[in-house]
Amino acid sequence: MTESVATVEGKGLAEGAAMVASIVRSKPVIPIAGNVRLSCGGGKLSLLTASLGLWASAELPLVDDCEPWSTTVAAQAFRKFANDAPKGAQVELSLDGVQLVMRAGSAELRLATLPPEDFPVEPEPSGLELRDVDGAAFARALKGCAVAMAREEARYYLVGVHFGPKGLTATDAHRLHHFDLPGFEGSSILGAPAAKLVADMLSDGGRFGITSDAWQAETAGRRLTGSCIEGTFPDWERIIPIKDADPVAVFYRDAALEALARVDFHEGADSRVEISGDGDGSLLFGMQRSDGGAAACSCDAVRADEFKCVFNPRYLKETWAVMPTTIAMFQQDAGSPALFEPAEGSTFLGCRGVVMPQRA
Repeated sequence: MTESVATVEGKGLAEGAAMVASIVRSKPVIPIAGNVRLSCGGGKLSLLTASLGLWASAELPLVDDCEPWSTTVAAQAFRKFANDAPKGAQVELSLDGVQLVMRAGSAELRLATLPPEDFPVEPEPSGLELRDVDGAAFARALKGCAVAMAREEARYYLVGVHFGPKGLTATDAHRLHHFDLPGFEGSSILGAPAAKLVADMLSDGGRFGITSDAWQAETAGRRLTGSCIEGTFPDWERIIPIKDADPVAVFYRDAALEALARVDFHEGADSRVEISGDGDGSLLFGMQRSDGGAAACSCDAVRADEFKCVFNPRYLKETWAVMPTTIAMFQQDAGSPALFEPAEGSTFLGCRGVVMPQRA
């Protein structure tokens, strides 16, 4: 016997289903871990998924209210039908025995269900205060730091973005990215899987809160909740070089990235590019291939003193890419870390990148 029918707008369902399904693993350890829980009633349809300490939820208004019901179905199959529904169509959802029936126009899908009682209960973080965030600035800072996170689990506390009173920071011990974004008290680490999800969800604004134990982000009926990484983040301020002199170079980001791309042979972790200043307003890029080949290129700069240093080209590319259009470079000598930050008069300030040099 078919129970109460819940009707929602197809566009909203597609967006909500895509958001909650984005955290679900393709091959979960247990079947219900790959499901989405649907709860209908009170004029809304609620979607909830869970994956390794990460929770995603979305609430959608019903076209017409219906009797309450709840179930769980495979998240990816649910998402696909919602996404493939005819444009502008409404989607009807109802329970028929042990199946969820989804209808949109002439299309119909029946999905096997699992009991909602078996689905994990979403935690309620204690002591968490959500604050409004500037979407563009917050997303830029979070994404800009995320590229500098460690990828190896050996130092698990580096596989995330650190939130502290002075802003956001990430490092993999080869480079460090920091964005000034004050207002976060204490010391908290947002893990790698969550960083991109939060940045994308809050790119147009919303609310975010984080403690040493948990974090939460919400906007327009969507919510992400998760646990923080336990561990002590290194004293990142000790890594940033002290600026005790004028920059050795001031250059245009796009021109430098283009010159770097021309000489990069993409030889992975062993890649080495030599950057030097000619003292007359040009940056010189040179690279040796492992098979003996070589490439060289130059670009105009606002300022380029006489200096020479060797870096991994990938670290330079990823650091420069999160900077504004004009970048200042500070370095004491060829063996010291290089500090990159927006040049005076740039469109946005408050970001810094440190790249460790390689032996010449």
